[in-house]
Amino acid sequence: MRLAALCAVAVAATGQTALTVRYLDIGGQSGQSVALATDGGGNHFIVSTVIEPSGRPQIRVTKTDSQGNTLAAFDFGGTAGRDTPSAVAVDGQGDVFVAGTTTSGDFPTTVTLGPTTGGAAFVVKLDGALTGVLAAVKLGGTQGSAAGAAVGVDGSGNVYVAGGTDALDFPVTQGAFQTSPPVHDEFGSAGYGFLAKLSPDLQHLAFSTYFGGGQTLCQGGSACIGQFGSTSVDALAIDTAGDAVLGGGTTASDLPSTPGAYETQCICNYERSAGLVAKFSQDGSKLLWSTFLNTLGEHLDPLNSNVRVQAIALDPAGDVLVGGSAPAGFPTTTWAVQTQYPIQPGAGAPPYAGFVAKLDSMGSALLDSSYFGSAGVYSGGVQSVGEDSSGEVWLTGNSLPTALPGPAVHPLGPEYVANMAADFGSVGTMFTAPQGGAGTALSVAGTGTIAAIGGHGSLVLPAGPGDASIAGVLNAAGGEVSGTVAPTEVITLYGYNLGPASPQSGVISNGVLGSSLGGYAVLFNGVPAPLLYASANQINCVVPAEAFARDIVSLQIRTPQGTLAGPPLSVSQAEVEIFQAGNGYAAAVNEDGEVNSAAHPAGPGSVVTVWATGAGLYSGAGLPVDGAIISAGPFVTPALPVSVVAPPSPSPLALYSLEVEYAGDAPGEVFGVMQVNFRLPEFFAPGTSSYRIELQVGGSLSDPVSIYVHP
Repeated sequence: MRLAALCAVAVAATGQTALTVRYLDIGGQSGQSVALATDGGGNHFIVSTVIEPSGRPQIRVTKTDSQGNTLAAFDFGGTAGRDTPSAVAVDGQGDVFVAGTTTSGDFPTTVTLGPTTGGAAFVVKLDGALTGVLAAVKLGGTQGSAAGAAVGVDGSGNVYVAGGTDALDFPVTQGAFQTSPPVHDEFGSAGYGFLAKLSPDLQHLAFSTYFGGGQTLCQGGSACIGQFGSTSVDALAIDTAGDAVLGGGTTASDLPSTPGAYETQCICNYERSAGLVAKFSQDGSKLLWSTFLNTLGEHLDPLNSNVRVQAIALDPAGDVLVGGSAPAGFPTTTWAVQTQYPIQPGAGAPPYAGFVAKLDSMGSALLDSSYFGSAGVYSGGVQSVGEDSSGEVWLTGNSLPTALPGPAVHPLGPEYVANMAADFGSVGTMFTAPQGGAGTALSVAGTGTIAAIGGHGSLVLPAGPGDASIAGVLNAAGGEVSGTVAPTEVITLYGYNLGPASPQSGVISNGVLGSSLGGYAVLFNGVPAPLLYASANQINCVVPAEAFARDIVSLQIRTPQGTLAGPPLSVSQAEVEIFQAGNGYAAAVNEDGEVNSAAHPAGPGSVVTVWATGAGLYSGAGLPVDGAIISAGPFVTPALPVSVVAPPSPSPLALYSLEVEYAGDAPGEVFGVMQVNFRLPEFFAPGTSSYRIELQVGGSLSDPVSIYVHP
């Protein structure tokens, strides 16, 4: 079994704007970045959820300069519940506002606007240097819950927060557009959106209004008992006058719309939502306009027909740019880059597509509209939108690579950052990245500078002079990007123009893998890394053992034209992952020497062999040199303890930790690939065809993989 065979080759084409990735410290794979904002000086603020060393989840705000260098970070949150951030905004003074949802009774607040029990929306104000909390407030009630989804700031520093609630005593204000609480009875309750405006210091509630409807179409007899309209507000933008534009989705047939709007009727029912876009006056007393975004009638499949607005931005004329997900039948304009539903029907096809559209400033006309890639049932599609100083549209999201518009390429993964012409007629940049490498949020600074984030700490920025255009760094056995590596870990670099135009495999001389291919080399703190494979878009290499003595290592790519700077990477004791054969199953061999497969499953009590990388430092006499191909013993083993763990099963003989018979050097593979032989449980329940395992090395736990088994 050769490692090169386990590392798929990917190629892609560059777009008009070169982008590259930097990484943030969000606590490894347990962290998740969710929101991004950029201040007037070009500094970026990224909001993430992290797990502290104590095991306590917290919210982290990280500040970087325009080049992605971390300037400061601040953690906050409660201890007695769950805190979920969702959005961030920066005011003209550089102060930072984070919005989200909390169930923590001890969530740190400085302002009380009424009692809350259960879930509540929150807004926290931090100073721009991230030295501490300036103010914090919760919005909710005692007769229901609330969730904060979006936040914005106007030119005077007033703070707007929007989300959803079913609280009958949500703190609405006198004179607001909608003050009546959600419709309800003993069987259920409607869900309403809300919009609230707070003073810059969060001390005063300028206005607060519900936005929803209680009715929904239902013809299911008893299934309709307790069915009410449900409205969610997921996106928010503030114009120069202080008016607020909301976006989201609704199943409420009586959600208020306005005469002259683009669509005044909600084509929706209790199973199917329409998109919504609405604009409120700056004092919250008036609905200036409200429109639905519907699909055409012939496409109304109740299981596959939701429209959801997930992103909003305003152009200088006040026109409204929206993005989200929609089924077949969504209206598009004839000149758009993707006028037809981009997904071929069939088994396994995602049920939705992404879309991007522009409404005029009065909400009365659809100016431009296009599908953009694919989307899943609960996520994906266009997640964030913006417009640069030239009028071009930028967007980020998640899609099947084959569903993306633009020139035919073999992209690097399902996450993308892209831009389109102002009229949606052509695609310029199409930057794709592995899972977690982009697709979460995007910001366009006043200067037109672009930034985007991915879920696993990726910060995507324009590539500067001398930068390698790297789309992702990941364990060669893993599927998601990471800014952390371990000594001797085999990693994959994905990107653009990284290596030789013609792919080349590693060269072995005197039993050691070389560190140069076609004049290209990868260096960690100046130490050359053994290379297994190199092409223009992918390099597989081994992190030198010398990284063990470092907390951070610099990454460089040496080319015939010069040396390119890559992102700094954190160093961990272990970052282990198991090599896979596909579809979530391990590349494994049974005790009889057969490759583990559905046709050749492993039996109870038998020994199975898997391969992994990222075990970190090894111990033993005569450690191999970097790049050594393991041929014969004595074999060395990881310095950290190795376990194979499995979830519990109904069998009383099931084990949390399986017997490991061997874990160490893998004969025939490069030093850094670990072979693990372990024994399966002695019993499987009748009908069992797969068994899920995880590999643990020290404190590092791999993604789960499955083994084909039989009872």
